[in-house]
Amino acid sequence: KINLLRKAITHVVNTHERLRTYGTVKGEQLLEIIEPKVSLDIPLIDHSQYPLKSALARARMVFEKDCIKNLSMRDAPMIDVKLIKVNGQKHVLSLVIQHAVADGHSVEMLYRQTSDAYNELLENKPISLKKPKLSYRQYETSLEKWLNRGHETRIKNFWKQQLRGLKPIPYPFLLKRLPAHIQWNVFDHYDFIPEWAKHIQTFARDHKITPFLFFTTVIKMMIGRYTNEMDSYALTALDNRSG
Repeated sequence: KINLLRKAITHVVNTHERLRTYGTVKGEQLLEIIEPKVSLDIPLIDHSQYPLKSALARARMVFEKDCIKNLSMRDAPMIDVKLIKVNGQKHVLSLVIQHAVADGHSVEMLYRQTSDAYNELLENKPISLKKPKLSYRQYETSLEKWLNRGHETRIKNFWKQQLRGLKPIPYPFLLKRLPAHIQWNVFDHYDFIPEWAKHIQTFARDHKITPFLFFTTVIKMMIGRYTNEMDSYALTALDNRSG
């Protein structure tokens, strides 16, 4: 029921101020604006006239196209939602969130809260989800204070102990200096013949991994061949991302 789905997702978005926050520039100052309340439009795309396999493939194409489009940080909410009908009983929900306001943990939480709110509405119950006790900024401040009370040093010491004894491996093939701007999941800065790029994208999609993870694996294999060290470590900034 698309009306209940719209109500559930709208409630969740209005519960979390980060999804309602956008940026603007006034003079030379960058400002964050928090919309007090937003409403969501969830278009229904009907592919039920196609056989199920074809309808699911078309739904996947819609989702993949939504995943690579830019969600403006100058508008709220930082989320794009579509419902795709593939037959009389089955629908696919395309839910895309701006990268700047989501990580692996928060996306999972959003799915769970939306599902709970929708089920409550189906049972004619009021949505039980309440606003967090702390705003996002208050949470950031409390986390910073927690780290400053000695926990940051404790965490660093833990990882130093875990990684003790590792020896750096010389990589003569690495760039001495990286380009200023790199989009790791975009092929624009890779010099591939079109057939290679297509094969890599297909492989990554079929195995449900990102191109970034694909190239990380290839590099580790190259290091293994070059150094005969198959157990190597690479530092990667993930920030709770699932890729």
